[in-house]
Amino acid sequence: MPTTKDKVDITFKVIPQKKNATRTYLLKCSGYYNIHTNETGEPKLALLDKLITEPGAYGQFVLKKLNKELAAWEQ
Repeated sequence: MPTTKDKVDITFKVIPQKKNATRTYLLKCSGYYNIHTNETGEPKLALLDKLITEPGAYGQFVLKKLNKELAAWEQ
């Protein structure tokens, strides 16, 4: 499962900030990551096919899961 042991600390000099200005930081990085999932049960091939082929299906799927998590968090 996910770990929080891998990390990076970034330190850099900043230029003096102008009055009434805000700063924005961008980080460009590359590499790879491993998705940590519970690999149990049969794959949901019909769901995978729908997410790949049906326009908007992935966004709807993600929003449904997000709303479910937010509802559980509010309780």
